[in-house]
Amino acid sequence: MENELINTGKIPQPESKAKYADMSKKFMYLFMIQVFLTIGSVLSVIIAWVNLNAAVLVCYSIAAFVLNIVFAIIHFLLGKYDSEFSLAGLFCIISQLFSFIKLYVPDTAMNMMITIVSLVFSALYILKFANAMSSRFLPVDLSMSDSWETYRTANIYLISITCACLGLAITPFIKFLAGIVSIFCALAAIGFLFWMLVLLYKSSVSMKAFAAKPDEPNSNNAPVTPIEPIPIVAPENQDI
Repeated sequence: MENELINTGKIPQPESKAKYADMSKKFMYLFMIQVFLTIGSVLSVIIAWVNLNAAVLVCYSIAAFVLNIVFAIIHFLLGKYDSEFSLAGLFCIISQLFSFIKLYVPDTAMNMMITIVSLVFSALYILKFANAMSSRFLPVDLSMSDSWETYRTANIYLISITCACLGLAITPFIKFLAGIVSIFCALAAIGFLFWMLVLLYKSSVSMKAFAAKPDEPNSNNAPVTPIEPIPIVAPENQDI
């Protein structure tokens, strides 16, 4: 294969480590934003549980919405490395928009539908983002690639169960059971936020280490040195 590339003039160039360093920085930005969102989510659950001042929840929801927009913009910036990052950013904005709108919609069937739509786009976001992260780490760290695959699968199951419970909550016979399951799903979602924190931090560190690692002389990233063709000299006529 290498000889074919040389013969056709298509010599592979080493992949720039600068893009991995850039991705590492953006992953750390995502991590820092996610730290605030995770802490805020935990505090909002506590505030709602003890029925404290609702104005605090409104302030947090506005701040969280703005941060999620910044969060999505970083995904669009990562889109130059993988188009699935851009799609993830788009789904993130749509999901957060519906989540913000539902705060000002009365607790009716419409509110429930908006919640389900928000969860669906959240699932699409996780699907695209985890796919992009997994593929980006294939040449870097296989264990991180597998971790993002596991995270994606677990989140899809969690969101599917939550949507099913919300849909079944309108049925009087199993409304109570669905409500209990939804509470456990909400608590699990907070745990998943911490899981994502760990993955984002480890991803940033792993990508930074890979970017700083010098290329090995015989690695696949090393440039292929063209082989000079050996001139064929016709033998001189010899007297017999």
